[in-house]
Amino acid sequence: MRSTRKLELSSLSFQEIPAQYFVEGFHKEAFIVKQLQEVSELQFVITSTEAELHSLYKNLCFLLPNRPIYTYIQEDENPWAILRFLKTLETASPETIFLLSIHHLRIAPSASSYKSNQTSITPNYSFPISVENFMLQKGYKPSLIVEGPGQFSIKAGVLDFFSPQNSTPTRCELFGDTVTALFSLDVDSQITMQSLLQETLWNKKSPIDNAETLLNYFPKNSCIWNFCPLNEINNELSSGHKNQNIIYLNQNSLHSQKLVEIPSSGKNLKTFTQKIKQKNILEKKVYLKEQIKKWNNKNIQIVLSSEKHSQSVEIKNLFLDINIPVSELESFSDISEEAVCIIQKPISCSFILEQEKLVLLKAQDLLSVKNIKSLRPQEQLKLQLGSISIDSLNPGDLVTHIQHGVGRYLGLKFMTISSQEMEFIHLEYKDKEQLYIPVYKINSIKKYIGNTSILDKLGNNKWQHTKTQVKKRLQDISFELLELYAQRKSLQRPAFTPSKELYKNVSAGFPYKETKDQAKAINSVLSDLLSTTPMDRLICGDVGFGKTEVAVRACARAIENNKQVAILVPTTVLAFQHHKHFFERLNPFSVQVETLNRFVPLKKQKEVIAQLKTGQVDVLIGTHKLLNNQLEYKKLGLLIIDEEQKFGVKHKEKIKHLKKNIDTLTLSATPIPRTLNFSLLGLKDINLIQTPPQNRLSIRTFINSYNKNIIKEAIQQEMQRGGQIFFLHNKVKNIELVSSEIKELVPTAKVAFAHGQLPENQLEQSMLDFANKKTDILVCTTIIESGLDIPNANTLIINNAHLFGLSQLYQIRGRVGRSNHRAYCYLLIPPQQNIDEKALERLHSIRDNTKLGSGIYIAQKDLELRGAGDLLGEEQSGTLNAIGYELYLELLEEAINQAKSNQTLKKQNKSISNITSDIEPDIYLPYPCLIPQNYISDIRTRLYYYKKISSIQSINDMDFLEDELRNNFCKPPVEVYNLMGLILIKNCAKTAGILSVSLKNTSLNLKITNNSPCAEQLIALIQKQPEKYQLSKSDLVKIEITNTQWEVVYQALQKLMSVD
Repeated sequence: MRSTRKLELSSLSFQEIPAQYFVEGFHKEAFIVKQLQEVSELQFVITSTEAELHSLYKNLCFLLPNRPIYTYIQEDENPWAILRFLKTLETASPETIFLLSIHHLRIAPSASSYKSNQTSITPNYSFPISVENFMLQKGYKPSLIVEGPGQFSIKAGVLDFFSPQNSTPTRCELFGDTVTALFSLDVDSQITMQSLLQETLWNKKSPIDNAETLLNYFPKNSCIWNFCPLNEINNELSSGHKNQNIIYLNQNSLHSQKLVEIPSSGKNLKTFTQKIKQKNILEKKVYLKEQIKKWNNKNIQIVLSSEKHSQSVEIKNLFLDINIPVSELESFSDISEEAVCIIQKPISCSFILEQEKLVLLKAQDLLSVKNIKSLRPQEQLKLQLGSISIDSLNPGDLVTHIQHGVGRYLGLKFMTISSQEMEFIHLEYKDKEQLYIPVYKINSIKKYIGNTSILDKLGNNKWQHTKTQVKKRLQDISFELLELYAQRKSLQRPAFTPSKELYKNVSAGFPYKETKDQAKAINSVLSDLLSTTPMDRLICGDVGFGKTEVAVRACARAIENNKQVAILVPTTVLAFQHHKHFFERLNPFSVQVETLNRFVPLKKQKEVIAQLKTGQVDVLIGTHKLLNNQLEYKKLGLLIIDEEQKFGVKHKEKIKHLKKNIDTLTLSATPIPRTLNFSLLGLKDINLIQTPPQNRLSIRTFINSYNKNIIKEAIQQEMQRGGQIFFLHNKVKNIELVSSEIKELVPTAKVAFAHGQLPENQLEQSMLDFANKKTDILVCTTIIESGLDIPNANTLIINNAHLFGLSQLYQIRGRVGRSNHRAYCYLLIPPQQNIDEKALERLHSIRDNTKLGSGIYIAQKDLELRGAGDLLGEEQSGTLNAIGYELYLELLEEAINQAKSNQTLKKQNKSISNITSDIEPDIYLPYPCLIPQNYISDIRTRLYYYKKISSIQSINDMDFLEDELRNNFCKPPVEVYNLMGLILIKNCAKTAGILSVSLKNTSLNLKITNNSPCAEQLIALIQKQPEKYQLSKSDLVKIEITNTQWEVVYQALQKLMSVD
């Protein structure tokens, strides 16, 4: 049993804690740790800046892992933050440490106004007047759903309110005007979380007077550690601030406070870390070993701090190479006499406290700076779609296993194997045969999307025969596809000239800052246009995420190069919208933008067609009229297709012909399977715009039976905040009647209606009036589906929502939520017993997927519901149904990759059986590798993350996933890190042609295939280091390793693959 070493930091000797300590010197937080450890009163630490506050927070969390530490940062846009701080202060436990910057002390409400503006709500509290009037009197606004501070909602004996000093709303169950029970409420799910004994309701009508300082609220027996330099305090006090007499007691008493000067034993290790970063790996190891030896000789404890698990892995490997063991500990309170230990918790920088015999080293300071590469769009998309598919699995759904064929998914099951708890995927096959797949092999399972309900039989050769036949067919298809791709890439056109004034002016006219993904997409398009190969790029992004701006920039570049632009859209409304937008952006620079659709008068159409031929028209926007053979362009150079999935088969054939020799840019929120899969297979360039515009909020979506009260309430709520409403009724024959009914429901509203059969002038007027806020409600058909952009319209009511397709519902919902206001979508349906199962699944999918950027998910889910059909434009439905869409796509990708590596062979007969190995290595590690139930309890969510974890390929991927898990849950437990490590080992083994990896004590045993790509390297290692690498009589490769941690196993396999 190791002895725990208590860290002794220099301490003050004092009889009584004074009101304030003014502390100066290096690393003040380390110096006062001892004081903070030994007193139980509330502690307040005051810093000069918020940057220092953040640094201090990191270091104190590291040094005092068991103490609650609270930082207060005043949010300029949130005047109620001070109330939240005061509430936390009131309920804080005695050992709490509060961190504030000097500027936070200046403002606080007076004690009298703070107390008088609070109402204590408890069970049995009776409201003095009606609940609704009471809430209105206190300044709260009525809302259907309570989401933000200052809102309230009353429904069927329940009051929800969001008091501004709280981080979550409160739910009160009522009997009349009396409270019977109190609960905290989850904003997103609107489900009660925790029972409460008391809650405070703040009077929102009363402004915060800011008449006092926060110091007045500090308890008298608390201790204040003031880290602000004395000269800075003097400057603050002499600056004439109205509260100068109460910020630091007063100027005269300042000098009577205790000034603590920290001994100069502490120093930053900046010089050391700079030196070590400049050295190559061999020099670094020698230098580090020498320095560690010097510190050890002085009995100095070395504690390493890492922010991520991957840094811990790298550090341990680095120290392992210089024969220095590193102990991994949970927290600073666990440190022992061992020379070197590492804790996964951040500190601000590396430093040494010689008097306390302590070195704190930040892992990042010892490691080489890495260029972290983000995933390519194709990889990102593939990872998303795979996780989406698994995430939507329900018990009873069909799946395809790469080795065993079509089976039925029955759920997840925990089992104990060789004393280790493991989780398995439970599958059922023909004749009720059961199969349990370890979760680390989840990649061998695909959700079945096709048209069969027949299960395969385990151990039957039929599945292997089917798979072989499919692979042979896919070999031919892969060559055909690559040939088409090569033909496209072999086309040449003059490269565009560099950007000129027009492009710069158009870019400068964009009123927003480009999002990260939007900027990437624009740069990709610019790069395409500078090459000599015609562009063929898909911009995939959610509705309202900025795809149109990418098209505007592309237009400007084409026009600069004397080329005409055709913008093809599926609806007349979208044509109007785009014409307005492109005209506003381009016309000021003498660019002629025109439109062609059925509402353009014949005379004007002839004029536009004539000007198109002479080159006067620069940009032509239109519906399928643009595909008319009579149209002649003088020099068409760029085709932009918006929402390609809306066009019919005949139109798509014409589009294919039109785009043959010109640059093509396709924009879509929910791309069709063919386009999406060409992008996945690397046969089409793609950009994903998944970064939402700043302050964009998700759309709250509800499924309700048709109810006039719900319609009335939704409309009134939107009108109360000055917004507008779409009411979608997709039957032209009675749309006027519905419009009249809406008017009767809400007599104060101005109601108009619009549909495609209206005369041109009437339709245009209805749309313009709504866009110009002259009407409150637009009763309309799906004519609004694509492209309509009215930021003030933030409530959408869809009548008979069960009659719409999933992608269509998603597009329609995108008409609202295009500003920084919360938007609402109500899906109205008849009683649910009258609706088929697939329609309900569509509605639940649209309701549940409100996260910004869900378009890709919706496209995939729509594919599942409709069936994959003719994926690649050939009659492949039989082949696809035999194995399922996802496995079909995976095998096609393998075929294409193989064909790419054999370009010179082209269509020569080549067996496809060796496209890639079907190896799924078995990995046996002597510790649990899974996601514990107490970390993620929901089975679907666990499946989703099993899939994500199974797709990591590098330590870098591990970092991204660790961040996601931390953000969504908390720090992953060791079992999850073990699972990530196991996946890295499995992927490495698969690449190396290793069938199994197992551990016996410190012996790593590998079973290797005959044609393993690492065979030659392995022979070289056995000859070079026979004491470490051995080949047993049973053809097992044995490697001696230092310990059984997965990091060591992974490092051993990497070395096996990297031998020269």
